[in-house]
Amino acid sequence: MMTFSFPTAPVEPLSRAEKRLVRRFLGDDVLVQQHLGWQHALSWLGAQPFLGYFEHGELQGMLACPPDEDGITWLRLFSCREEPRILSIWQPLWSAADAWLGKYTRVEAVNALLIKDWLQHPLESSGFQPGTRVVVLSAEISRSLPDRNHSPVEIRRMRGDDFQRVYEIDRAAFDRIWRHSLSQLHRAHRAAASATVAELEGMIVGYQISTASTQGGHLARLAVDPAYQQRGIGSALVVDVLKRFQRQGVIEVTVNTQEDNPASLALYRRLGFQRGKETYPVYQYRLNR
Repeated sequence: MMTFSFPTAPVEPLSRAEKRLVRRFLGDDVLVQQHLGWQHALSWLGAQPFLGYFEHGELQGMLACPPDEDGITWLRLFSCREEPRILSIWQPLWSAADAWLGKYTRVEAVNALLIKDWLQHPLESSGFQPGTRVVVLSAEISRSLPDRNHSPVEIRRMRGDDFQRVYEIDRAAFDRIWRHSLSQLHRAHRAAASATVAELEGMIVGYQISTASTQGGHLARLAVDPAYQQRGIGSALVVDVLKRFQRQGVIEVTVNTQEDNPASLALYRRLGFQRGKETYPVYQYRLNR
C-alpha cells in the first residue's frame, strides 16, 4: 500500500477493509460534500485516490477522486470534522491526490461540483478554476401536457442490450466531463424509475433516465444523437416521461442542465420548466503533464 507522509499529519489510502471506519466517520457530525452521481462515496473504496487524513491514529478527514474507467474524474467526496480546519485538512489530502493522479494515471483534469459553499476557498486555493454553473429547473405536471409534436420516433423501455448504443450516444452528445462511462450507465439504469429509448427506423437515436423520490420526479439524463437533433426527439422523450410520471401521481419534475447550454434550456422552457434559484458552480483543476 502506498503511503503519503507529512510532517504533522500522515495521509494514507483507504481500502475496502476500512469501510466500517469510513462509515462510522461519515455517521458522525462532520462536514461532507459528496458528488451528485450514481454512486455513494463508499462504493469508491478500493479505487484510488481515496485518502484519509489521520492524527494520532484517528481519522480526521477524507478525500476521494478516483477516475472512472474512461478517465473522467470528479471530486467524489471531501469530509472533515471541523469547519475551522477545512483548509488545513484539505491541503495535504489534495496534494497527495494530485501527486497520485499525476504519477499513476493519464488523467488530465479533475472536476468538482461545488455543493457546499465552505469548499469554495479550498478549491480556489489549490488552483481549481470556476467554469459553468449547473442550474435547476422544475415543472408542474398536474396540468395537461403537450403531445409529442408528431415525432416519428417510437419510445420504449430501455433494455440490457441497448447499453452499447446508449453509451455511444452519450459520448457523442456530451462534452467530455459530462459523459457517463458504461458502468455509470448501468448504475443509472438500476436506480431509474423510468428509462426509455427513442427509436427511428429501428435505430436508437436518443434516451432518457429518470429517478423518483418523495419530493417528485427528476429527469436525470437526456441525450439525442447529434446526427438526429432538431427533429423533436428530445421533446418527445421528455413529454413521454412527464406523462409516465403524471400517471403515477407525481406533481413536480426537476431537471439539471448547464447554464451555458442554450439549446437544453430552450427545450425545457418550451415544455414548461422554469428555472429556480439553485445553481452549483463547476470547478476544474488541470493536472500538469
